[in-house]
Amino acid sequence: MKIKFVAIVGMGMLANPMIAQATPIVGAGSGLASSDQTLTFSEAGAIGESTAITNQFAAFGVNFSGGWDFQPDRFDPELVNPNMSGDSLNNFISFASGGNTPLFIEFTVQQNAATFAMVSNFGTSTFTALLGGAGGSIIESFSAQLNGSSNNFFGFQDIVFDTIRIDVGGRFNALLIDNLQSAVAVPEPATLGLLGLGLAGIGVARRKRAS
Repeated sequence: MKIKFVAIVGMGMLANPMIAQATPIVGAGSGLASSDQTLTFSEAGAIGESTAITNQFAAFGVNFSGGWDFQPDRFDPELVNPNMSGDSLNNFISFASGGNTPLFIEFTVQQNAATFAMVSNFGTSTFTALLGGAGGSIIESFSAQLNGSSNNFFGFQDIVFDTIRIDVGGRFNALLIDNLQSAVAVPEPATLGLLGLGLAGIGVARRKRAS
């Protein structure tokens, strides 16, 4: 019985992503200290202004849904857009059409951390990390005030997720994002140890039944 119990526990832990103490990135002045990738949204080549963005950045491991549009490098120099330069993404067409659809950033592989610079009208926006796509399980969520500060990086770290949902607050529910950073999730030694323990337990249990 003890051997079977060990096998079940080992495999049970593998069936669920490791849940660590989450550290939301809420109004930080800079991005991740260490990342696997930073998207500045110039990587996909020439994209026309206001082009709907969905899978144009799939080669970089990320897709977008909910009403994203492309914003080329033509910021008004009189406007202050902290931590942004060059190309970016927005939802201007979506909100102009009267929509208030949540926006999704969907990674093709699980992430341990992701953050981005965001500008919107003053108001409260909600950020949610999901696992299993746009309709997946909620892993972590927080709300934050955006007020034009240069402390405008938002995201998640120290958890495993594959999607970020953004519910934009403020006038018109409009936003711009830039400098999307991410870090691919890697199984920790403890998780790998449980794998070995679970497989060893199953092997012993099978030999015991065979004898």
